[in-house]
Formats: sequence, C-alpha cells, structure tokens
Amino acid sequence: MKAQSCTKALLTLTSFTLLLLTLPSQGHAGPGGWDQTYAPTVTRGAVNAMTLQPDGRLLIGGDFTAVNNSSSRSRLARLFADGALDSSFLNAGAGVSDTIWCLAIQADGRIVIGGNFTTVTGTPRNRVARLNSNGTVDGSFIPTNTINISVLAVAAQSDNKVIIGGNFSGGAFPSWNARLNADGTTDTAFSSVPNGAVNAIAVQTDGKILIGGAFTTVNGVARNRIARLNTDGSLDNTFLNGLTGASGIVRCLQIQPDGKILLGGDFTSVNSISRGCVARLNSNGWLDTGFASSPGANTSVYAIAVQPDSSVVIAGTFSTYAAASLSRVARLYADGTRDTTFTNFGLNNMVQALAVQSDGALLAGGTFTTINNTNRSYLGRLYGNLYPPEFLTQPISRATNAGATVTFSAMVNNPTLSIFQWRKDGDNISGAAGMAYVLNNVQPADSGNYSVFVSNAAGGTTSSNAVLNVGIATSITAQPSSLTVTQGQNATFSVAANGTPLKYFWKKGGVFIPGATNAAYTIASVVAGNAATHTCQVSNFLGTVTSAGATLTIYSLPAITVQPVSQIVGVGSNFTVSVTATGNPAPAYQWRKDDLDLAGATASSYRVTAAQTNDSGGYSVVLTNILGGVTSWVVQVSVGDVPAITQAPQGEIVTQGNPVAFNVRATAQSPLAYQWRKDGLPLADATNPTLLFSDVQPSQAGLYSVAVSNGFTSVVSASAALVVVSSIGAGAPGFTGEEFGFGISGPAGLSFVMDASINLTSWQAIATNMFGPGMFLFLDPASSTSAMSFYRVVLP
Repeated sequence: MKAQSCTKALLTLTSFTLLLLTLPSQGHAGPGGWDQTYAPTVTRGAVNAMTLQPDGRLLIGGDFTAVNNSSSRSRLARLFADGALDSSFLNAGAGVSDTIWCLAIQADGRIVIGGNFTTVTGTPRNRVARLNSNGTVDGSFIPTNTINISVLAVAAQSDNKVIIGGNFSGGAFPSWNARLNADGTTDTAFSSVPNGAVNAIAVQTDGKILIGGAFTTVNGVARNRIARLNTDGSLDNTFLNGLTGASGIVRCLQIQPDGKILLGGDFTSVNSISRGCVARLNSNGWLDTGFASSPGANTSVYAIAVQPDSSVVIAGTFSTYAAASLSRVARLYADGTRDTTFTNFGLNNMVQALAVQSDGALLAGGTFTTINNTNRSYLGRLYGNLYPPEFLTQPISRATNAGATVTFSAMVNNPTLSIFQWRKDGDNISGAAGMAYVLNNVQPADSGNYSVFVSNAAGGTTSSNAVLNVGIATSITAQPSSLTVTQGQNATFSVAANGTPLKYFWKKGGVFIPGATNAAYTIASVVAGNAATHTCQVSNFLGTVTSAGATLTIYSLPAITVQPVSQIVGVGSNFTVSVTATGNPAPAYQWRKDDLDLAGATASSYRVTAAQTNDSGGYSVVLTNILGGVTSWVVQVSVGDVPAITQAPQGEIVTQGNPVAFNVRATAQSPLAYQWRKDGLPLADATNPTLLFSDVQPSQAGLYSVAVSNGFTSVVSASAALVVVSSIGAGAPGFTGEEFGFGISGPAGLSFVMDASINLTSWQAIATNMFGPGMFLFLDPASSTSAMSFYRVVLP
C-alpha cells in the first residue's frame, strides 16, 4: 500500500492555553478560507500527526490532553468528518502517557502510533504500539524493543509489518530505522543502517521503502537526507545513485499516483539545483525539473498532501512561497507554481500535519492557536475547491418614486452551482430564485428590507439587507405666512406639503431650530430676539424643498436699558443727558426739566451749551409708542462756579534738613478750601494754600498735589515732585572713601538725570536712573581726581 509520513519536531512542549483577544474576523469562503463550521476543541497541546480512515473519520495524535472536553482522549482521538468526537474510540482509560509524533492505518483497520510514550491506556508500550479499530491496545502486537528516544515516523506494509524511524540509537536495537514483525518483534532480517535520524517513511506499491531525514549515508553509501531501500532494508542503488540529494533535513514524503515523489523539509537545493524547501523527484531519484519550486517556501515544510485534482498542498513554518505572503499553508499546481486562488488568512504558528477529505477540504494540525485572527487552537479546516458562496456584489439599497421598476441583484464567486432565494423582511418571496429580483410598478407597501440567501452543497450565506424606500416627491402646497404679534403672545407658523413620507425642519435666519420638526411651529411668549425670517425645509428620501420666508414682527413697549445720570458742571460748560431704550415701533422721546416738557427736546439725548445756574434742575425723559409709555429716572444737573488754579505747586530738590514750601493759587466766586496730598493720599492738617516742611527728610520725598474746592465742586492741581538729597557719610554731602557721593530720594517710578560740572557753566549727564521705594546712592568715580565738582538733579 502507499503510505506517507512527516517529521515531527522533537521537542518537549509544555502544555498551555493561549488566550487571545481578537476582533471579529472577516469571512473568506474561497479556496484556503477558514471553515468555521468545523470546530472541534483541542485542549492544551499541539496536533502533531493525523490520518484519514477510509470511512472519512480522522485520527489525530500529539501533545493535547483533551478533545471536545473529553480528558480520556489524551494525545490520541478520532473525529467524525464534521469534527464531532467519535466516542466509540478510546472511550476509557487515561489515553497515551506522552507525545505522539506519528501514526498510520494498516489495511485491516488497525492503527500504529509512534512517539515518546511508555504506556497506552495503562498498558506498557515503549514508543510504538498498535491499537484495534476501537482504540484498545492490540495484545497481539507486543514490541520488545529497547528504544530510548522518540519514534518520529511509522509506515505499515501490506503484510502488517511496521517500519519505524526516529532519532533513537544505541543498544541492541537498530539505530534510526527498523522494521517490526506483525507481532511487534524486531525483524532482524531488515538491515537499514542510516547514520542519522529518520523523520519520514513512505512505502511504494512495489514494496520498496523511501526514507527521509537528517542522515548523510545509508549502509555506508552517501545518501544525503533521502534514500530508497529494498524490501529487506538494503540500499536501492538504482535510486539517487551519484546524486547529491537534499541540502537540508527532509521532514516529509508523499508518493504521487504516477510514482513521482514529493519531499519537503529545510533544504534549499536538491541534487545541487535550487529548491525552496519542497521538490519532486522522478522514480529514479532524479529531480523533476517540471516541478518549479524556486523560489519556494522561505522556511521549513513539515507536511505535504495531494488533493483529488492533483493540486499539492504544503504546510510548515513558512510565511512566503514564491515571494508571495502566505501563512504556513500554500497550494501548488502540479508544476509547482503557486495557486493564487488559494488564500489563507493567517495561522499564527507552525502547521505540521495535513489531511485531505474526500470533498477536497483540507485538515490542518499544529501548534497554531489562531486562524484568521480568531481563537482556534491546534486543529482547523480550510476550504478546498468546494466552499460556500461568497458575495462579490451585494444588493444595493434604492429610494424611488411610486410606479418605478426596481431590480435587486447579487453575484457570488463560486464555481459550483448555487441556489438563490430572495427575501423581504426575512421572509422568502415565492418564485424569487434568480440572481436578480425585479419589482414592477412599486408602491409604498413594497418598502422594506430585501436580501438573498445563496447556498450550495458546502453551505449557504445571506447577503446584507438592501433597503427599498418607495415614496412620493415633496412639494409645498401652502406657504407659511408672516406674523406681527405683541411681545409675550404666542406665534405659530405652518406649512402644507404633498409627498410621503415627510420630514419638517424649521429654520430661523437660515439656522435649524432644535426640536422644530412638525408641519406647524409655535413660539410661546415671544420676545424681541424671536423676530426674524422663518422658513421650513420639507424633505423625504426623494429630495428636499424649502418654503418661502415668513417674517415674524414683534411689537413691544418701550424699555430703558441705560438710564440718564446726574451731573455737576461749571457755569459756561456744556452738558448732555441721554438714555438708551428699546421698543417696537421705535419710541418717541420727550425730555422734561422739573416735570415740565422742554420744547424741541425729542431725541434720545438733550444737550445744553454754555450752561448757567438756572439750567440746574431735575431732568427726565418720557418714551412712548403705540403700546404705551415709560418714564426714565429723574437725574439732577447742578450748574455752578468751578474753582480755577492759577498757579500750581512746583517741584523742588532740597538737601536733607533744609526747609521747603509748596504753594498754590486759585480763584472762585465763593470761599475756597484746600487739601494737600502726597502720592495721591490726603495729608493730615495740610489745609492751607502753602504746604511747609521745616526739616526735610528722605521719607518725605514724593509727588505733592492739592485739591481746591468751593463747596460746589473741586479741582486737583498737577503733581509737584519733591527730591531730597542726603549725605552718605558723616556729613552732607561728603566723601565716602576716595569718591564723593550722596543719596537722593524721590517719587517712586520717576526717572531723573544726574549732571556734573566743574565750572557751573558746562554740564554733562553722568547717570540716568529711576527712583525706587528707597534711597538712590550716587558715587562719582571721577571725583577723586577732580579739584572741584558741582552736581545737579534734572527731573522730567
């Protein structure tokens, strides 16, 4: 019988569950797409090996501890074609004690497994065992081997002898490769002597045996990583004779029906010709150059399967094939070129086992935990050439007038026959079974959600909903009318329109009014701010029309927003009393003095020029419109004599300890009062025309002014600066060390210039500064060399 085997990386895998948070996946139903209907749950470990029974049931082996929550399926299980657990297989016991790396089915239906285990359902079996078809241990097959390291490959001959390969060596048992008799004893007549691990075994129909692995010689003859044995295990010298073999480990073998040999692994060349991890040999070992796999996979190929249409599927760790991005699985045409119609959307880790179901669907096992960015651990199914329909075009929503003809259509990208069934609002439409569905003379009752369910033998899918809206175009039959109302009353605009269905949106001054979405719009208790032009936008899905503008005019009583203010003015001055007011219609004005109307005073303000004392009095204004009137506050205007300052106080620069006086002169028709101020603050007992300091101190430096009043009003003089010159040593002024200097105090913030002269005729500025809160210290560096110097402070 023909057999295949693929390497299983020799690792000790710690069992774990990887939880991924994923986004909803995007469906893909073409070749290579993930079949989400196949959903067995494999727990806490990889699927390392799989094979299909003739009845379509799938055997899987690996590191897992449970399948579909059944813990008795530790490392070995059998599934039905739909992924359901076959509970009749291995339904009791603790399963297999350690990793299964390989398995094969004999012609009589019994199952051979190989790996790292030492017991099977509690029965001692050292790394190789045979099971009955129900999963119980076959008591007639009792290996007596001394294998101490993993069995990585098994193959069953037609006579029920079992060929095994792995990385075992040493002791009395053959190294790397051996054959067991039908009862499990070692076949001592089988003499294969590779010098390294055997990872893959395949038996030809003529009984010859192909082996692949990491070896470089067999029976002492050069055979790089692939060889063919005669039925007794001796080297077949007609195969690969004189050729260089594979440049890297061969991990899997597959014999095609025509006898050609597919191999995959880690190699980059075969028989010294570039090949990217996959190649095909003719039956004599020569490279089949008609199978072009360069560039092939960018990293290792662990499994090969052939689909019913002779397409070749490879799997492993690679992320590209022929420089095209792929995720660990690719499909090749018979000539080795990549099948671009086969697209998988991401297995996140190694695929090391493949099986092809009768309909071409592809089963994949490995260490991956996600497919298409969705949690799916260790085992999954990809579509072959039979897959559910997938939409190329969806039906499109329509909005139309009553009486129109509407056509909905959809297309799918499926080569198999698909059946269409159109639906409205989820219910099947009788007779609507084509790629297109036509509705003639549509009416509003035809509005709804239209979709189509498309199905074939692999399943079905429903399109997105296409919404059909059938209506009558909008037209306005009655425009809103302009309104004039009094403030505080209600105002209602309305519009009438044809069409269905209709929506209304009122606007004020072109801006939408929140909540104004009916045919009528009422403004309760209108205020002046409501006055504007109003329009209504009437729409449906067929279009929008806007009404003519309707103006809202609001009448309101006069209202004063800014009252007049009282004033005190001097004789001969001008004054104005004014008011700011609102009202619609605009109010009329009448100014009054002492409750008597002023002739011609009918504006919002009243002005008096060259006022005299008889213009003093109480002023007010009456505002009226058609709704009534309102009177302003009465404000007092006083006209009298205003003091005039004829001589303002003058600034002084005085040496500390000397006297100083500030004087002011003013005139008025009535007695005057005086109040002196320093830096804007009144001075106690300083109420005479002259302010005298008999002993000036630096603390008295500042700005001095005087307020002059006559009991009617007052004026304030300009400020006069007092600057005080102080000694900085024991005398005033005097020397400090070798330099002459002195201190000056003045109004804070006032700038000054210090001038110097040696003859009181020519002066030169030697310092510019600004008074601060304390004393300014001045030192003249040139004084130590001058016979005589004079200084002065210049104020602005």
